[in-house]
Amino acid sequence: MNRRYSTAPPGAFRISMNLIWGFLPALAFMLVLYLGCSISGDGGTGPGGSGKTELEIKNLAVKDITDTSAVITWNTTTQTVGTVWYSTDSSAMNASRLTPLSTMHNLPIEDLISETTYFFDVVAQEPGGDQAKEKGNLFTTAQAAWMNDSTPPMFIRAAIEGVTSGSALLVWETDDRSWGKVEYGLTTAYGTIITESMTPEKVYYNNHSMIISDLAEDTDYHIRVEAANRRGLTANSADIPFRTLSRPILSISPDTVIVEADEIFTVALHIENAVDIAGLATQISYDFARLQFIQEPMQCPCRFSGPDSSNVCAGPFFCEQGGHIMMPDPIGTLGKIKIEASWYLTMVDFIPVGTEADGGGDIAYLRFRALLPGTATLGFSERDGDQDGKDDTRLLDYNRLPISFRLETGTVIR
Repeated sequence: MNRRYSTAPPGAFRISMNLIWGFLPALAFMLVLYLGCSISGDGGTGPGGSGKTELEIKNLAVKDITDTSAVITWNTTTQTVGTVWYSTDSSAMNASRLTPLSTMHNLPIEDLISETTYFFDVVAQEPGGDQAKEKGNLFTTAQAAWMNDSTPPMFIRAAIEGVTSGSALLVWETDDRSWGKVEYGLTTAYGTIITESMTPEKVYYNNHSMIISDLAEDTDYHIRVEAANRRGLTANSADIPFRTLSRPILSISPDTVIVEADEIFTVALHIENAVDIAGLATQISYDFARLQFIQEPMQCPCRFSGPDSSNVCAGPFFCEQGGHIMMPDPIGTLGKIKIEASWYLTMVDFIPVGTEADGGGDIAYLRFRALLPGTATLGFSERDGDQDGKDDTRLLDYNRLPISFRLETGTVIR
């Protein structure tokens, strides 16, 4: 019987099997790697994917809506920071602050208007720069609780905080938002009624102010406020009596000057009966055919914001009453001299309560030369001659209220 034997040397078969068994773990690892790529690649859709989770915004919601705020919440499938863009106009959005890096986001939006629809978009961004957006969302804020207040307003305060010769500044505050109607007159029967704005609709506030104008000088008045809330419930303040001031007098002093030919003379811008004068602007007019304004430096009795000598000098009422700036402008239009002055304000807790410019005296000194014989007038330009929206001569109190005043001109005779 014939037998075929292998010609391989002894032990060769054993060595070959050892090589095969040693290669099996490497083969198994390659198979797992291949299968793993096939399963996870491209979000599980087949071989060749990136293995990255797609960024999505989920579970977007608006919670805790009040009359002035709302909370926007959402989740993302990856770690992101988020921003909410919102506005009452979908074409012009305001950006909120960023949320921290997370997959869960909660962002309050505040200072909103009650009963108003807001449009908003949510933007989520990964640290690497990829973004997801949810656009075209909206919510409506709730009605404010004060709009259904079942009790009348209560006055925290009501007072006159500024009085001039022709006006008064009335301020009041209520515990909830209200709309005001003011009654005033010479007695507690009042007689004149003015209201806060009604166009396009009533506006409700806690703090209110109103200027009462066209009052008579040096006269006693009574005033009170009626406050109404959104439901129409009303309350009245106590009666507030006050007295207007007498009108101050702004004049050229002396009122009559008799001079010789080419004589140089001095006149003063003078004020009397001043109470809480905080600002003055005046334009003095003169007959430039008969009078020449002297623009040469002169020695001044007191200092203001400048050297001791000037072609317009500050007077003692200006300097001694705490005036802090004076701006002469004698080189303007021929026949006119502009002077502006202001005085220190008295402050209490950073609120102006008056000025030191009380009483009377000379504010400024001016020099002229008589040119031709006859009578010339030194007076004031009262109206808005330069069309800047302000009268050429005006007085203001510490509340910047206009003060009604009288004017007295001067006469020069040569």
